[in-house]
Parts: sequence; structure tokens; C-alpha cells
Amino acid sequence: MGILCNVAMYGLPGQTAKPRTVELTLAEGAGMGDLVEQLKRNSPGLEGSVIRAGEDRLMDGYAFIKNGRSYFDGDDFRLHDGDHVVLLVLPTGG
Repeated sequence: MGILCNVAMYGLPGQTAKPRTVELTLAEGAGMGDLVEQLKRNSPGLEGSVIRAGEDRLMDGYAFIKNGRSYFDGDDFRLHDGDHVVLLVLPTGG
């Protein structure tokens, strides 16, 4: 039995992925790499523009927010049933 995780995408990820919000089933104990891998399978257009080609990592300038906390590439997290994750473009300094 797996866990259900809702992922909403905004900015370029949301323009690239259809639909913008997906519900993914992941294995117990799944982390950021597992989530990225499932997103690539669900929305292949994300690879190369949002997800590093051939890897299970986000490109620079993108981050996940899980239940209100930010996680960047290199930070890992564990997913739990019912988690809400947002994938978005980080704001650039102005």
C-alpha cells in the first residue's frame, strides 16, 4: 500500500504540466527524488525545463513547498499520506 500526495504546480511547471494539480501514489517512506521521478512519469514535459534531464532532481530556480515548508534541491524530505506539495519557480532577486 502506498501513500497519496497532492502536487500543485505554478509558474512554468504549471504551464508545462497538464493538469496543474496531480494526485500521485508513492511508496511508504518516499522522498524528494521519488516525487520527482513520479512527476517525470506523469508529466514528461517537465524533464529538461524544470527537472534535470536524466536525473531525479529539480533544476536550479525551482523548489517544493510541502505542507507550508520550503525544500530546495539537496534538501530531502519524507512524504506522508495526505501531504500537499507545491512545485514553483523561486522568485529572482530584483
